[in-house]
Amino acid sequence: MVELAASPALRGLETRVVLLDRCGNVISGDMVLPLKSARIAKRLCFIPFSCRRIRFEFPRTDVEVRISFLQLVWMLPWAANQRLLLRLQNNVEEFRGLSFDRIVASIKRESAVSGVPWRAQAQLLYERTFNRFSSAQGYSCWIETRERRRSAMAPAPASDAPESRAGPLISLFLRLELDDASGLADCVTALRAQFWRNWELIVVSPTGADCVELAGKTDDLRIRYCAPKDLGRSAASGGVRARGSYLACLSISDLLREQALLRVVEKLTPGKEPDLIYSDSDLLNEAGVRNSPCFKTEWNPDLLISHDYLGNPVFWRARFFEENSVPESALVELSARTIALQVWRSLSAGNVEHVPEVLFHRVVGAGKRAAVLPCIESGHVEAASHCLPNGATAKKGMLEGSVRISWSLPEPKPLVSILIPTRDGLSVLRRAVSSVLSRTAYPNFELLVLDNDSRDPDTLRYFEEIGHDQRVSVHRWEHPFNFSAINNFGVAKAAGSVIGLLNNDIEVINDDWLDEMVSHAIRPEIGCVGAKLYYPDGTIQHAGVVLGVGGVAGHAHRHFAGNDDGYCGRLKLVQNFSAVTAACLLVRKATYLEVGGLDEINLPVAYNDVDLCLKVREAGYRNLWTPYAELYHHESATRGADDTPKKRARAEKERRYMRHRWGKLLDNDPYYNPNLTLIHEDFSLR
Repeated sequence: MVELAASPALRGLETRVVLLDRCGNVISGDMVLPLKSARIAKRLCFIPFSCRRIRFEFPRTDVEVRISFLQLVWMLPWAANQRLLLRLQNNVEEFRGLSFDRIVASIKRESAVSGVPWRAQAQLLYERTFNRFSSAQGYSCWIETRERRRSAMAPAPASDAPESRAGPLISLFLRLELDDASGLADCVTALRAQFWRNWELIVVSPTGADCVELAGKTDDLRIRYCAPKDLGRSAASGGVRARGSYLACLSISDLLREQALLRVVEKLTPGKEPDLIYSDSDLLNEAGVRNSPCFKTEWNPDLLISHDYLGNPVFWRARFFEENSVPESALVELSARTIALQVWRSLSAGNVEHVPEVLFHRVVGAGKRAAVLPCIESGHVEAASHCLPNGATAKKGMLEGSVRISWSLPEPKPLVSILIPTRDGLSVLRRAVSSVLSRTAYPNFELLVLDNDSRDPDTLRYFEEIGHDQRVSVHRWEHPFNFSAINNFGVAKAAGSVIGLLNNDIEVINDDWLDEMVSHAIRPEIGCVGAKLYYPDGTIQHAGVVLGVGGVAGHAHRHFAGNDDGYCGRLKLVQNFSAVTAACLLVRKATYLEVGGLDEINLPVAYNDVDLCLKVREAGYRNLWTPYAELYHHESATRGADDTPKKRARAEKERRYMRHRWGKLLDNDPYYNPNLTLIHEDFSLR
């Protein structure tokens, strides 16, 4: 076991472990160890007897790395096998939920076919769990090794197959802002290459039918032309109307992949016709190289209010437009986000489908094509205002084109009961309590310190001291440590209608943190609300929880720089997540009690917050994370790490319970994407 700690704490910093023989020849140079912020990174390294020297190489040449801790621990074979199998169980999709015996049996079957000894096969699988494809550097490799392999496993039908000419008709609109003959021709070529051939194209141009010359002479009756004023009018009045059951608008810089329309049609099943279908996308540069993939979440209403994560094109059910009095002309005049916000109350997760596959490329580069219609309307703030209740206001957000909603608070403001469990740990507790009392602008809160059998005389004196503040009360809980039970005890003592769970190693940064979180927590459709938490060095500790990472759950964007935009801007956008951390979590007391609170029987220490959030989501609420509530988290400063056999056994028991209770959902987080890693917390590619 190689154990190493190094600084600085930079996202993506890793070391390569190189093994050398007595002559300095490289025996192995493929072992990678990702480094961690303020923590010891560990991994198994299989070192042959011929190795005489170990070299640690750091690919990053732009930073000076300082190693503060290095240790090599000889592992007994059974212990090494246990660690190896545990990592495979948590990080290899086909092994999730399987026992170690079944994993070994699976590896042995594979090794029998390949002719490689099973332990060598296991080591190879173990090594792969440390590899990552970044969206910036590794996308081309990911396309070759992952995307094309998946496409080969599910080949599309031939374009002349009968089923590709029957079935739902897809109506596509193409608005021309410039007379770009090559762009229009490329778009038409991409459409004619579609596996699904039952489509029509309506080209909307200021020049009307004259633009037929731009695409060259054609007898393709699927292509029609009109001026904007004629769109949506009946043929009898000289207009053009769509005939398809689904509608979408392209820009001239959008190139559909050949399977795009087929994947949309595959989402249509008997008895189910989604109101809205959208997909993932990427960019295509002048050299024809794909880059900057955007792998999106499933239906994420609060993210959509904040930012246009849907993009264009999206596919709308034609009758949905009729039912909501949306004219066809809106497709070529407004962005998909603006239309979605106008029909906000008619959309729900059950009627929106996401295709987790790149179905179109946005062409970028020099010349006319870069100037064509990125988005006709630019009133992002005004568009968001359509779906807001009275009293809520919209203003510009942190990102260009994003929106921040200020949800109104009633008068008087609801009482918030903030619970802080602690056992001694005076230095961190004093910092947490002081920051809440002195840096919280929200006027109506009470602070309940839940004392889990503290013995330090200085801590006990501090309890007496803070007890003089009318906002603070101290409650004794004299039982073995059980995070869930302590907080359930505190909720029973709380007088507020809103519960705030807060670790004793938290430190408030911005004074409106509680206003922001309460304004979301009291929204009737919202369940648990989480905050943006930083390590003391300013890097991200928590920005929402991603299910399935490491087997159960991980923190989104952990170790990113504090001012980073994050993956597709998500570090600076209010959005829905499946779960948020209880290190700083708000929820209505009624909702907390409705789902039974934290599970003190099965989850006394770990994962109880994830379980709570999933129960809240199961009850029909959306959980939410906001970047506008910021706090420091001195992580596990008092509880410590799971570094004893007893603690590891307890942690493994809790992990098994979560897999049993939520296993299917843990492997399919709707607010993540199946193309993104479940090994790392950095949104690298799977």
